[in-house]
Amino acid sequence: MSYKGYLNLFLYVTVGYILLALLGMLFSPKGEYFPFFTWSLYKSAPQEIKRYYVDIVPQNSDSFHISIFNSPQNELDVKQTRAVLLRLGYCFNKPCFLESLKQIQALIPVNSCAVFYSLDEANEEEIIGYINDVQFQENPCY
Repeated sequence: MSYKGYLNLFLYVTVGYILLALLGMLFSPKGEYFPFFTWSLYKSAPQEIKRYYVDIVPQNSDSFHISIFNSPQNELDVKQTRAVLLRLGYCFNKPCFLESLKQIQALIPVNSCAVFYSLDEANEEEIIGYINDVQFQENPCY
């Protein structure tokens, strides 16, 4: 193909693209056949990202926190622990919560309190509750 052939191909593709976009904007029930002008394909994706954490507070120490990832009883790797925490967060106030709570309890040492909280994309902390003696409670246990 010669230089003129590539130029013509580029011109035809550009004109076809613009024509398809304009026809979609005028005649399509949704305003477009394919997201040419807007980000409608992406704006329906969930924007809120929450990460769940459990920090262990040893008995009689309200200032010293240990991440559940650094717990001496944690035999799971980081990926498995994250999966358990994510499940615990998504199961909150649902029937699967108690099963997820039992998995987390195995990682918390005896005579310790654990703080269950979430962080959003702005790093704002929200305390969901406290885990103490295989019980989930909303009041601080330390």
